[in-house]
Amino acid sequence: MNNSIKIPFIKMHGTGNDFVIIDCREHIYPNNDVIRIADRKRGIGCDQTIFIYSSGTQTCKIEIFNPDGSMAEMCGNAVRCIFWLITSDKSPHASIQLSNRVVYGERLCDGQIKVNMGKPLTHWQDIPLLEPQNTLTINLDIGDLKSPTATNIGNPHLTYFVDDVNSVPFEKVAPLIENHSLFPNRINVSIAQVLNGNEIRVRIWERGTGITESCGSAACATLIAAIRRGLVQNNKAKIRLPGGDLMVEFDGDCVYKTGDAVLVFEGKYIQQFN
Repeated sequence: MNNSIKIPFIKMHGTGNDFVIIDCREHIYPNNDVIRIADRKRGIGCDQTIFIYSSGTQTCKIEIFNPDGSMAEMCGNAVRCIFWLITSDKSPHASIQLSNRVVYGERLCDGQIKVNMGKPLTHWQDIPLLEPQNTLTINLDIGDLKSPTATNIGNPHLTYFVDDVNSVPFEKVAPLIENHSLFPNRINVSIAQVLNGNEIRVRIWERGTGITESCGSAACATLIAAIRRGLVQNNKAKIRLPGGDLMVEFDGDCVYKTGDAVLVFEGKYIQQFN
């Protein structure tokens, strides 16, 4: 294996959304093998691969790669895991630079991580859409999925409200929506079932990944969509995802998300070169 390197990595998950995290703050490792790293049969396996870099202004900066090799602007569960790594009980606060925004996090006394995800954007150009539309009720009906709400929370999301998330053939319709021509940068897709004024059940299709157990930014986008539609009380809700629950709240300016961050294992990945 003369033409190979061993890359240290950390495997973590947040409410079942799993990540391979590679720390490049002291040594820069190549990021050109992310498709194989994410492969659950030929690599380590994950929903996203995260690279941590030093930052001159924030605690660190990160890059996020989907299993198809594309880059993601935001991953709410991933940043929660990074905050868990870069904070401690003695130093509970930190900040992370992403491609288009800075997010702030805090390690709580119970070990959970609370993240300020920043301001939600709802103008059609901020999503972005290909053409002007009212983002509260987008004109994109597919089967029983009708009039979704669009939100950008660092990355683009579309939320359909349904009576029962388990009755939707999500695997069939979600990729059609993700790649619809209305979304020049593709889009993440959620179906949401309002259980009561304080709880919402959600299933998620992540752009460039597919169905995942959880998506932190989708949970935030779902709350904003529900608030705009008058479906929740007190601007907060427990978002029930297949991988676990997230508490999300909106203070009128920024969205805050609280949830777990779990270290699974550490190892070294062998990257070979031709």
